Amino acid sequence: MRVLAQHCREGRPRAVFFMGLALALSGCTIGSQRSPSDVVASLRGPNVATQAAALPYASLALEVDGHGGLLVLASQRGATTYWQFRDGATLALEDGYPVNSAGLRNELLGTRILSAEGTPPPYPWRQPGSETHYRIERQWQDAEGALHQDSARAQLSCAAPTSVDLPLTRRRLARCQETLHWAGGATTEATLWRDPEDRRLWAYAGQPWPGAPTLTWQIARPW
Repeated sequence: MRVLAQHCREGRPRAVFFMGLALALSGCTIGSQRSPSDVVASLRGPNVATQAAALPYASLALEVDGHGGLLVLASQRGATTYWQFRDGATLALEDGYPVNSAGLRNELLGTRILSAEGTPPPYPWRQPGSETHYRIERQWQDAEGALHQDSARAQLSCAAPTSVDLPLTRRRLARCQETLHWAGGATTEATLWRDPEDRRLWAYAGQPWPGAPTLTWQIARPW
């Protein structure tokens, strides 16, 4: 699968998931401190499946706050993939899990995944069995610029595989429910769809932290 090797900034690509834009393969016009509605208001073009089918690049279908678009794979470093938006912003996923963002008014600044005992585990969704427990630590910045950090006790419970429609195909995937009980008192949830054999993530829908916009992505064209 081809990778769109486009970098609009020096150094490590930064991750932004608070936008969705119709795909373009050139130009870098990323701004800063814009709301999701500012960025995605013009998304009224061809549907994501049509766009993904027409392009040779690995891609994701993404929605946030009811808006959506197609992202292409800009680069990959180890288990972390960077997904390019039209204006040069990117989404970073670590083995399919959202880990940070930058550039808009609500930012996910960092993510750590730890075992229940506090040590770095293998990725929880890669573990065999239908249930696993772990911890999440996250830092974020809200729309007013205030910085936050919190940790959560996490539980992932997976059901039997079922057929799931993706933008370009239909696959049997196990639906896994992630529940995060934050030390600050909030509870958030996300749904992860994983392959029953290698347990790779093919889709995600959830709130990365308390009060965050809901993020949803599906693999369109795999890599």
